Formats: sequence, structure tokens, C-alpha cells
Amino acid sequence: MVSKADGFVNVTVHLQLLVNGFVTTERTPQQDYDGAHIWVGYRSEYELYAVSVDRRDGRLAIKKKCPGGPSNGGTYTDLVEEYEDAPVPIGHWQDVLVSSTTARDGSVTISAARDGYRLEAHDTGIGGCSPLTSGRVGIRGDNAELYFKDIVVTPTDSPS
Repeated sequence: MVSKADGFVNVTVHLQLLVNGFVTTERTPQQDYDGAHIWVGYRSEYELYAVSVDRRDGRLAIKKKCPGGPSNGGTYTDLVEEYEDAPVPIGHWQDVLVSSTTARDGSVTISAARDGYRLEAHDTGIGGCSPLTSGRVGIRGDNAELYFKDIVVTPTDSPS
């Protein structure tokens, strides 16, 4: 799910998320990254920031996808070391907050918080493409039964 609105430069996405369980099929086998992901700076399926807030392997991650490569026409690059001990609270509502802020120098800071777990990344052009200084926001689920409510997207103050 991707927003119609485009051009978010500084934005906060706040929502409530429930993971009711993980699933697999013959066509979609189990993967460590299965779960819920929030997108900011989304320009296309080839160029975006993906914030994994609930993964099957219990990690939080912030990645950047740049055009060209093996993952549906792009390449993912970790922007920060993954938070390794954030187990998914199956069947419980969670408070999720993801933000993207573009500084005057063109660098981008992406932060994520989920029920006390926090992760932040800073992009100055990592991964083979420039920082994604604007774009859409979105939500993606992989091999998981997910429920979302109270989704609020708020443009924030001007660059720092």
C-alpha cells in the first residue's frame, strides 16, 4: 500500500499494528524478513527506504533500496546494524512510529520506534544512489497476517 500523496520531505508515519501470525505457502516460503515494513522516501519499487518493524527473525532494520540488482530490480543496503532482539508480540497491538528527515545538506535521517525498541540511520548517499530526500509513504507485509489501524501521516518541520 503506497500513498497517493507524493513529495514528503520530512514526514512521520504513526500507526497501530497487530501481527496475528506468520504464514508460508509453496509459492512464498518462509524468509527471515517476513513481517511488516513501513516505507518512506518511496519513489518506486526500485528506490525507497524500508523500515522493518516486525520481522519473523525478531530484528528491526532500516534499509535503502537503489535501482539495479537482484531484488525485484533493485539492491537493498543496510543503513544501520539491525537491532537483533525485538521479538514480534504475536496477537498484541503495537505502537509504531517511523520518520524521515532531510537535512539542509541533503542527507536523510530515518528513525523507527516500536513499543520501546528504537533504531536510527543516517544516509549520505550509501548504496549506490543519492539520499531519497522526498517521496511517498507506504506499508508492506510479507508472509504475515497483519492488521493496521489509526494510520496518521504527518508532514513535519522544514529541514534542520
